[in-house]
Amino acid sequence: MVEKDAVRRGYDRIAAAYAADRVEDGTGRTVLAEFRESLPAAARVLDAGCGQGTPVLADLSASATAVGTDISRTQLDLAAERVPNAALAQGDIAALPFRDGAFDAVTAFHSLIHVPAAEHQSVVDEFARVLGAGGRLLCSEGPEEWTGANPDWLDTGVEM
Repeated sequence: MVEKDAVRRGYDRIAAAYAADRVEDGTGRTVLAEFRESLPAAARVLDAGCGQGTPVLADLSASATAVGTDISRTQLDLAAERVPNAALAQGDIAALPFRDGAFDAVTAFHSLIHVPAAEHQSVVDEFARVLGAGGRLLCSEGPEEWTGANPDWLDTGVEM
């Protein structure tokens, strides 16, 4: 597994290209819509690993108080442009910069794969910590099993 700093540097480098290509498949959009509809009115939702903010953070911000966090500053800069009504914070999803019980829901689309497997439990524990009583988690890792490093992430020449 590539270290988190390499992931940060990699996404800082490819942010614009990734944003231009980023789409969520029909299944992902359906699952997200069902999740969003199940949330209470005025929900506070964290999108952990929000990237450039689309499609997940943008979708959530339409009906909830949405907060996005990402390890990549460049991705967050794009998210600020694309989802101006969302609050954003740079950080590691294994050490979230939020108080206990701050959110009604947490989403993590395609972000846990970038965390070393040995830290997955810590990340899930962080999600649980920032969720309030009865809070909900939606974690999606995509259609394929993948662990380890990729020397040419998304055909960009960047190792992750």
